[in-house]
Amino acid sequence: MLSKYNYIDVQSILEQEKAAPPFPPASNRDAWNKVRSDLGEEKVARYIANGEACARMDIPALPATLYLDFKRTGERLPYENPVAKRRSMLRCLTLAECLEYEGRFLDPLLNLVWAICEESSWSYPAHQTELTDMTKPVIDLFATMTGRQLAEFDLLLGAELDDWVGHRIRYEVNRRLFEPYLTPHRPWWWMYNTRERRTNNWNAVCNGNIVSAAILLEDDNARLAEIIARAARSLDDYLETFDADGGSTEGPGYWSYGYGNYVLMAQLVEQRSNGQLEFLGSDQIRKISQFPARTVLSHNLFVNFSDCDMHVSLQPALLAFLSKRLDLPELMALARQQPSDEADRVVHEILPWGLREIFWSLEPDAAPFV
Repeated sequence: MLSKYNYIDVQSILEQEKAAPPFPPASNRDAWNKVRSDLGEEKVARYIANGEACARMDIPALPATLYLDFKRTGERLPYENPVAKRRSMLRCLTLAECLEYEGRFLDPLLNLVWAICEESSWSYPAHQTELTDMTKPVIDLFATMTGRQLAEFDLLLGAELDDWVGHRIRYEVNRRLFEPYLTPHRPWWWMYNTRERRTNNWNAVCNGNIVSAAILLEDDNARLAEIIARAARSLDDYLETFDADGGSTEGPGYWSYGYGNYVLMAQLVEQRSNGQLEFLGSDQIRKISQFPARTVLSHNLFVNFSDCDMHVSLQPALLAFLSKRLDLPELMALARQQPSDEADRVVHEILPWGLREIFWSLEPDAAPFV
């Protein structure tokens, strides 16, 4: 159980263990030049072309009336689409600058990051409904995802911009996520199992992204330990929702989303603690990781139940990482079966997965999935 990692032990480990950055900042040109070489000229050119296209775009506007559209009409997409476009632009511009490193994308990134920091709410209208009460931030899936994306941007390119950009990112993430998360006696509805409700993918996504952002942004080890220990207790309830064979009642699609965010977080926790905090070491984790391989019927066709479609595109980087970390070759084979063109995949086009598409590489000669 993850809750065996109590606050005192976690703080002691964080004080003792010093770790390198989980991914190289853009200024580490040796690392990024190797990335360029591994990707090849064609792929690098595609990344840079995507960045150039985003640099020419206007940042989508998010007026108050658009936020209220869901309350007035019940339509989610008029607001959610431009929000998603902003995050997609962050991914493309960041990776283009990391690969090229000529400064062409820094001003567009400055404007974009500043605009995201100035959004009145990082939560979707469907999860908040009313215009934002700035004194009571709502922690939902997309608020935590935004915090993590800004944290990873800061890791990669924060040093290339004005110091106040990094200060602003930390201020906003602390105000919107860390402070309300740590408020005593205020558990969010998605944190724990109760007699009336079981937790779901919200637990893994929200806890996972808050912990990840804290690992990258929080300098106070005592406060970071408090966040990790609080999440560990909550995440035990999430892992409890899987059956003895690792099966999920939410289906393969939400396995990829919820458990995928758990894995993103777990890798950072293990890296930051040099393996002293082991979030991916249990037999239960191994069984949960095998779930998609046990529910696939044929190429990109899965057993569809709950609200999962029969056609599910999984994150190849997630499958590749789990294959290597847990020695599960069938997951590498399943990763190679996913569509190679991102346009054909149902994925969140955000920086964390874009970064791992580069660093959590597939093995091209792996055995085919049978």
